[in-house]
Order: sequence, then C-alpha cells, then structure tokens
Amino acid sequence: MQKTANCGLFAYALYSSQVLTCDLSYFSRFHTTKGSLRLSHQMMKIMRLLTFFLFIASLAVSARPAAQTVTFSGSDVKLNQIFAAIKKQTGYVVLYNWKHIDKSRLVSLSVSRMPLNDFLKRVLKDQSLGYEINKGGTIVLFPIPSLFKSLTAVKTAITPENLNLLSVRIHVIDSAGNPLSGVTVSLKKSRVLGVTDAGGIFIANVDVGNVLVFSSVGFQTIERIVSDSSSLIISLKPSVTILEDVEVSVKTGYQVLPKERATGSFVIIDSSLLNRAVSSNLLDRLDGIASGVYFNKKAALSGSITSRSGAGIRIRGESSVAELTQVSREPLIVVDNFPFDGNLDQINPNDVQSVSILRDAAATSIWGVQAGNGVIVITTKKGKRNQPLRLELNANTTFFNKPDLFYDQNWLPSTHYIEVERRLFEAGHFNADLTNVTQYPPLSPVVELLAQVRDHGLPVQQAEAEIAALANQDLRNDYLKYVYRKALNQQYSIGIKGGSGTATYAVSAGYDHNLSDKIGNDYSRFTLNSNNTYSPSEKLEFSVGINYSTNKTTTNNYQNGFGFMPLGGNYARLFPYARLADNEGNALPIVKDYRTGYIADAVSRGFLNWQYFPLKETELADKSSTKNGLLLRAGIKYKLFTFLNVEIQYQNERQQVRDWDYKSEETYYARNLINQFSILNANGSVTYQIPKRGVLQIANGDWRSDNARVQLNFDRTFGADHTVTAIAGGELRETRTEGYYRYSYGYDDELGVSANNLNYSDPLPINPAGIANIPAPPGEIYGNVNRFISVYANALYAYRGLYSFSISGRRDGANIFGANTANRFTPLWSAGAAWNISKEHFYDQDWLPVLKLRSSFGYSGNVYQGSVYTTGVYGTSSLTGARRINNLTAPNPNLKWETIYMTNVALDFSLGKQAWISGSIEWYKKKGSDLIERQTLTPSAGFAQFSTNGASTQTSGLDITLNGRLSVGRLQWRPVLLLSTVKDKLTRFSISQTAGSIRSETERPGLVGKPLYSTFSYKWAGLDPVNGDPLGVLNGKPSNDYTAILNNFNPDSLVFHGSSQPPVFGAFRNDFTYANWSLSINIVYKLGHYFRRPSTSLNYQDILSGHTHTDYIHRWQKPGDENSTQVPSLVYPSNYDRNTFYRFSEVLVERADLIRLQDIRVGYMFSAAFCRKLHLQNAQLYTYLSNPGLIWTANKLGIDPDINSMAAPADHNLPNPFSVAIGFKLTL
Repeated sequence: MQKTANCGLFAYALYSSQVLTCDLSYFSRFHTTKGSLRLSHQMMKIMRLLTFFLFIASLAVSARPAAQTVTFSGSDVKLNQIFAAIKKQTGYVVLYNWKHIDKSRLVSLSVSRMPLNDFLKRVLKDQSLGYEINKGGTIVLFPIPSLFKSLTAVKTAITPENLNLLSVRIHVIDSAGNPLSGVTVSLKKSRVLGVTDAGGIFIANVDVGNVLVFSSVGFQTIERIVSDSSSLIISLKPSVTILEDVEVSVKTGYQVLPKERATGSFVIIDSSLLNRAVSSNLLDRLDGIASGVYFNKKAALSGSITSRSGAGIRIRGESSVAELTQVSREPLIVVDNFPFDGNLDQINPNDVQSVSILRDAAATSIWGVQAGNGVIVITTKKGKRNQPLRLELNANTTFFNKPDLFYDQNWLPSTHYIEVERRLFEAGHFNADLTNVTQYPPLSPVVELLAQVRDHGLPVQQAEAEIAALANQDLRNDYLKYVYRKALNQQYSIGIKGGSGTATYAVSAGYDHNLSDKIGNDYSRFTLNSNNTYSPSEKLEFSVGINYSTNKTTTNNYQNGFGFMPLGGNYARLFPYARLADNEGNALPIVKDYRTGYIADAVSRGFLNWQYFPLKETELADKSSTKNGLLLRAGIKYKLFTFLNVEIQYQNERQQVRDWDYKSEETYYARNLINQFSILNANGSVTYQIPKRGVLQIANGDWRSDNARVQLNFDRTFGADHTVTAIAGGELRETRTEGYYRYSYGYDDELGVSANNLNYSDPLPINPAGIANIPAPPGEIYGNVNRFISVYANALYAYRGLYSFSISGRRDGANIFGANTANRFTPLWSAGAAWNISKEHFYDQDWLPVLKLRSSFGYSGNVYQGSVYTTGVYGTSSLTGARRINNLTAPNPNLKWETIYMTNVALDFSLGKQAWISGSIEWYKKKGSDLIERQTLTPSAGFAQFSTNGASTQTSGLDITLNGRLSVGRLQWRPVLLLSTVKDKLTRFSISQTAGSIRSETERPGLVGKPLYSTFSYKWAGLDPVNGDPLGVLNGKPSNDYTAILNNFNPDSLVFHGSSQPPVFGAFRNDFTYANWSLSINIVYKLGHYFRRPSTSLNYQDILSGHTHTDYIHRWQKPGDENSTQVPSLVYPSNYDRNTFYRFSEVLVERADLIRLQDIRVGYMFSAAFCRKLHLQNAQLYTYLSNPGLIWTANKLGIDPDINSMAAPADHNLPNPFSVAIGFKLTL
C-alpha cells in the first residue's frame, strides 16, 4: 500500500523524527503474510488452468502489474470529475465524502501518461486533502487538518504513556453480515490508520480509550471506543449521505449510464438480490423482486409461449393482439450487449453480475422494433483493472416434496366413477363397443364385469365383490409410489476473476444435475463462461467473450404423467381404480387400445405381446433432448480522444438441438405398430411388414445468429457544469434456423442400421381390421432467415447534476417487410428529461433530502414473425408422391411494423436524514398502433388467412417502489414494498366478433373497450327445481333455451366481471439481519382479477373423457337439492349447449385475488476468525425455502388461481411443491 499526504503529514515528520519512525512501523503492518502468499500462488495455478482450457490464457496470464498512468486535460474541473477519469483509465475507485470536496478548488491541468501517484499529488495540491492507494483497487481520500491542529494532535498522541499500544483485530461487516473491504479506519481528530482488506479485516495498534472512526462508501460513519479487548466487530449501516463515486449504473446494452443522470424507467437488480433465490433458470429469480414485471404462471404452465424466454414474463402489460406465432408478447432478452435468441438454459445464473429491466421509451427505444414489450439486459461477471485474483465457489442442493396429487379437484373417486359407468351401462352406452368385433375398442374392468353378468351369466355376487374391490382402490396412491418421487436439484459453480493494469479476466464453470419428480426423468447442464479484456496501450482495448453450454433433458417417463394416459375408445384418461403394480411392486398391465380378450387371443395366435405395462414403458424408454450452445463475442475499442472512442463488436451465437426418441422392440409403441401390420399366415407363421425391431425418431434443429455493431461513444464535461454523453452507430443482424424430423423403422441401436425398403405407398391390411398406409418418414427440411439493419443515435446532456435531457433515434429495417419499400424501414425515437430538485440552491427540506422528477416519451415496436408475401409450407404427399403446399397465407404488400407509443412520469424521493423511507412513483401510458391481426378468409378466396394492421390498444398504470431502513440495536430491518397497476383495453379491432368470442380459451375475446384479457360469463338464474337444469337469462327472464342464450351476443345474457390478469400486483419483501444472521421473507400479492374455475361436465359420457371433478358429488339429484347446491344434474345422452352454458356461466367465475408466501431465505456469515483459519475472505451458509404456500385467497374453494386452467378442464395442473435448498458460498 502507498500512503501519501500533503503538507499536513509532512509537518509530522518535520516536528519529530519519532513521529516518522512511528509512521514507518505503521506501514510495516500492511506487508503480506507468508501464508497469504502461498494461497495466492495456488489460486494463480487454478486461474491459469481454467483460462488455458478456454484458449484465452494469454490474455489473463501474460498480464502483469504495470505502473498506472493518467492522461487528462481540462480547465476549472471539479474533483469528482477527475476521480471519474481516474476510474475509467486505471480502474481505481476514489472513495471520499462529498462534504470534503464540495468546496474544494477547481483544477486546471493538462498531462499525458503521468504516473498515478504524481497525478494525485498535483491534483490535490493546496486542497488540504490526503490520499492512500490501496492494492485492492481503491484510493481513500481524507482531509488533512491545519498545521497547528496537526502538531497539537501529534504532541498529544506521541507520549510515553501511549507507546504501549494494544493490537486490536477489527472485522467490519454490513447489515447482512457480509465483510466490507476498503472501509477507512482512523483515529478521531487525528489520522487515518488504513483500510480493511478484502475480508473486512484490519489490525490496529491503538491505546485503550482511543476513539476509532469507521467510514465507507454508502454507509453511516460510526465511532467506537477501544477497550481492552483484542478483537472488535463493527457493523455499518447504509446511509443516504454516501461517500461518492461508486455509482449505481444502468446498462442498456449499448452504453452504461449513471442512474442519477438517467431519464428513463429502469429496475436494477444486482447479484446479491439476484442470488437471493436458488434455481437453475435465471428469469425465475426475477419473480417477485422487480416492480412492473408480472409472471403469467398459467402461460408458462401451458407451454403456449413460443418465443424468447418461455417464462410468461410481462413488463407493464401487453400491447399486441397477434397470435404468439406471429408476434412475441415477452420482453427482449439482451446478454452482454446483444440480443439473446437461444435457450436461456445456456445462461448460468451464477455467472450473472446484474440485470437491468428497461420499461419506458427512453430506456427501450434504443432497441427499436424489438423493445415494445420491454427489455431485460443481463450482464455477466467481469474482472476489474488492478483487482487481485478472487475465486468464488457456490454449491447448493434443493429438496422437493412430491406433487400433491390430492390437491387436484379435477378428480372423481373410484366409487363415483364406477357409479357413472353403471349409469352409462344401463343406458346402453357401451353396447356398440361390446358388440364391435372389428376394432375391439377398450373397455374398463367394471364394464367387462357388468357385461359378463348381463350377457354371460357371471354370478352377480362375484361381480359385485370384484367391483367393490376396485372401488376401494385409488390410482393416486400408485402414482405417488411408483411414478413420482421427491425431486432433487444440485448446482455447483466455480469462478475466478481479477485483473492487472492492462488486462481483466473472469472465467467460470457451472454444473447442474436435477432429478425430476417423475422417476426416469432428469436434467443436467454444464456451462463455461469467460470474459477478458486486454489493453496493449491506453488507447486500445480488445475484448473476448465465450459462453459454452450443453444440457440434456431426459424424459423417459413422458407417458405416465398424472391424468394424462389416453386408453382409446370411450376412455381419454385412465380410470381412477386402475393399478400400476401388484402388492410386490411388479408392473401390471392396463387395458389400452383394444379389449383384454382380443389381446389374449392375438397373442395365442402368434402376435407379439400386445399388453401395455405403464411402469415397464418408463424402463424401456430412451427419450432425451440435448442442446449445445456456443456464443463467441469479440470487440475492439480505440480511444480517438479522451472524450471520444470508437468500438466494433461482433457476436456469433449458435445453438443445436437434438431430440432422440428410440422405441425398442419391447416398447408398446413398436409392438403395437408391428402387430398392426403383421400378417398371420395359414400355417401359423407371421409375416412382419414392419421389421421386428425398434423405431427411432429424431429431430435436429440448428439456430444461428450473427450480430455486428459499429459505435461511436462520446463522453465529455465542458467546464464544471456541462456533461454530454452520446452514442451513434449502426448494426447488422441475421438469424437462421434450419431443422428436420426423421424416423426409422426396424432400427437396430447396436448397429445403427434400419430398414428402408418398406412399402409406404400402398394401403396394407391391418389388425384387428381395415387397411392403412405405413406412416412415411418425413423428408422435408424447414428453415427461415431473418435479416435486420439499423442505425441509431442517443444523446444525454446533464447540467450540474441538476438537469438531464436525453434524446434517442433509431431506424430499423428487415426482410420481413419487403413488398412496399416505404414499409421496410421504420423510424423510432424517444426523449426524456430529469430534474434533481433536491440539489437546487433554493431547496432546503431536511425531511425530504432526495427529490427528483423524471419524464420520457417516445416509440418502440414489435417484430412480426411472418412475411408480406404469399407463404405456405411445402410437402410431399405420402400417397401420390406429388408436391403439395399447406397453410397458405394471403400476401399484404402494405403490412407495416407494430409501433408502441409510451409516456412515463416518475418521482424519486427519500424521507428522513437517514433515508428511512426511499423509493419512486412512476405513471406510464402505452398506446399500441398498427397492431397485426390475422383474419380468416372464405375458402373461395384461395387462402386461409390474411394479416393486416388493424388493431390498437391502450395501457396505463403505476409502478411504486418503497424501501425502508429501520434498526433496533443490532437488529436491522429493510422492508421493500413493490406495487404495480396495469389497466389496458382494446381500442380498435377490425375482426368481427361472434357469440362465441367470449368463450375464447385464450381469455382474449377481442372486444373493443374491454381489457385484452376479459372474463365474461352468462347470467345465472339458479337451478330448475324440477330437473336440476341450469338456468340462464334470456330477454330478462330465466331460461333453459341454451342455444338462444349462447347465440345472444348482447348484455342481456352476459356479465362482464373484469380482467383475468391482475390489475394490481406486487410484493412485500422483508430483509432482517442480526449479527451474522440474515433472514429474508418475500410475500407476493395479486388483486382485482377473476378466473373461471373448472367443474364437472354435465354429460355422463364426458366423465370417461377426463372431464371429472369433485363437483360431481354435489350435483343436483332430486327436487330440493337446488337449495343446497349450484351444480346442475347430469344427463345422457349428451347436451353440448347445456354443458357449454354451464361451463361459461356466472356461477363458475371466482375472484382471483391472492396473497402468497413466495419464499424465505436464511443465511449465516461465518466470522472473520473462522475464515482466516481456512484462508478464506468470507464464507456463508444459506437455506432457501420456496413455495411455502398461500396466505389468503378471495375464493373459498381452496383453489390456487395461479395454476387453475379452465382452458383445459380435463387437465391436472398441480401446485409447485414446497422445496428447501441448502448451500454454501466461499470466496478465496
């Protein structure tokens, strides 16, 4: 460490040689210990090994510490601006208290490549300020008292009584128990003793009774009196009066802006908050910690999201009405400055340094037509100049409960299911299947027994005994025992980072291995990430980034999901009394596709075993999906002047997906296919028209993206008051996708060969009866190419830290729009302003120390995934071999880009001198115009569909963030309240709506003046006391004319409840710390929306198709039941309109308001003494509890609205199981 001061400290030496001797002994305390040198040597070996593996060792290893130099030219410049230049050129952060430099003298100088030490001396000349350069990359600035005070302090301090000093080991931590490095330790009214090291440790030689002062960036300065103890633990509290120049920065993907100068709407999530949660997926960690960001759980569960993240993320609502295959509704994902179009499994959350969420026009317009849904900017970890090597280890294991199958209400107990089968049997529903001797459709054991009694004289008592035994069985128990297990996730990561005077490096590796809750399914991932920079001169910088990822998802248990096992015939789902294994655990067959008698007879005649064993299928399956991703990034930056540089960046991203599904000869799929096309000869032999081997199905996809960007960066301060930051550039982008799907019959997995001489063109006889073609393997290759070209510029002007003005312009073009040249390119722009009111000279409100106003407006857009030309999919007919084209879409040469206009007004504030409450309030408004919609054409037009720009939307809302800071003794409480509102409506829609629009399964009826997601229902008038029919309202009167009610598209029969998406949502996070312990509890809430709950079908035969629900038990059965139930009677034969009316009736609509305990995290930071023994900087143990459960719901039926899916009433959506993660994090 270097320690330098101006005249004040030199006066100490002039006064007494004894003082100089004391100062020299002071320096000796900072010599590196022998043990720490050995540790650093070991870490260097690890660093070199990893960087060599990534082919970039030359950048990291060849870097050597070099003398730091500074080039600077300016007139009447403030000190904080000079310190910012030091940070940019050397990587050193200058730590200071604003009050010490607020009235400092302006500096005028012009130097070139001056050593840092000499530069600081010159800058601080005549400033009464001293400094010390810490090898950890910080420069601590401190005031130098006047000569008279200095001499007096020295005389007082240097006395014979004080020469017997006490050595005190000091450990400084923050409120969360994390060690704080770079904390300045000084003697009150005397001198600076030094700063804490990376582990928060400092050894002070002081006397009992001395007063130590501790100060650091962003924390309150505190004092402690030295007692006779040899150790001292200091906990610093956050403070609004921060020691400046460590700025919170906003990363837009194009530039890094100080948040205090930004005019747009941003949410910044640092690594500590991001790593609060434990998960393999990065975006899952954002749920409940960012205002304005809503996770549509049902969209993510349904798997309907087909682009970008697939997590159902919405930022400030939606502005598009197009189908998901046309326009994405999710935000743009940016990773290290470029759009990321691959699978997000490629990004290891442990490699991420920060996430910036861009929400308004000033923030997003720089991304143009890709940013209409907001932007999520992900920045991975990077090294810093002159940063000692740091090694981080993180490992955790997550234990999950089994899924709660008994939560599901879409279930009917065996007793009642058998009751339905009896009713249908008595009505003759199964007679056609019982007499069908050509197809032999499957029948359940109960129906077979009832038929045996009726048609073949089976004793009733014997049949009833067997049926009673079946009624006592519950399939869910077998699922929990043989299909499901407690999931287990393991995650490990290791990373190193650091830098010298000319280079920086960050290398990390991660491994995840997850055992799914289904036996036979798992997931594994390996990632490597590297970011390196090298500066051969102060003007030139090279950067290289590599991200490699490979993951494999095994889904051998894909056919046994709870409630998803179609049997054929009348049975779309497995009956609830089925058994998967006997009492000894041996797999049992279930009826599937054919009656049990036919299967037994076919096997006796020489066919392959035709039985279906669900549990054996899992053992035989070989199904997986492997994704390999490689991202290469390179850049070069050249400094033309101190205020202007040019940079060229290029990124190549490639992802390959390989799906493998090998069905061996023993699997049911192969046996069934072989048996269907087998020929039983007269002599008893069997001819196999499909070889008696396995079937291989493979799919391969190759996705590539190339991005190139040239950009000028301007950043200059004029005088002492004016700062201009600007960028201008252009970029090219191309994405290509290509893939194919193949399958091979008669595949031998050992030899890798298959049969290719099968007869696909002629219809062949099949078993049990009929003719069919062998499905011909597809031979097509699919693919598409999208190209984008853009030019852009952005400028920000700041005056004295009081006012900021920003303007941004961009022009995007693409090959997607090409028929009309005028529509190929679209101009987008934004403007913003900020006023820091609390820094005005007239402002003097101590109770409100921070008050800032921001505003912005402008345009961004959405990318259309289609074409203005006639499009279709070519194929080859398996019957004729002729070429064909499907899915023809009509051309529209006038199709334009979607545009989103956004306005944002925000107020940032803090209350109280200690910032007990701080936060922001933002109001926004979005208008979507020229939105793409797809209209259906009549068949005579020759096209199926036609895309137009005929829709528009409007969205407005509030985003409120409140942060609290409270303490009682050593207990710290930091509550965070997030409150967001979203109010949207469809303002124009040219597609004509019909009576069936309100019954849209997507909950987007497309009604002008209503929310995009609207919940309508048919008015409910109760049950008919005579027969239990549901009653609606028609012409103001109760009616059971269901056809007329369904066709009555008027308010007379309809009820509008509200949006099915929450107009109010947010979170209340509570972070507590006490000594070395930390506790974080996050509660999320969603209010003001509605959901349509599922219920039983009103048709008996639909029960067999999976439309089961416990409401069946409470159905109307006799007059008078209408007084105690709202569930209508069931009927046979089926009445579609009757059931549809009930399904969309008012009685099934519930409020979806909820409050959920999202997660809990508990952490323990080990003491510095413990870490020192193990040569660690810090060590932490933590546990993370996810999905503890609901605290409150507005509905009283025990339904979790987040997982309810009315769109698929036969589905079984289960709540995410409770999980507990245990892990540790070490820093060396």
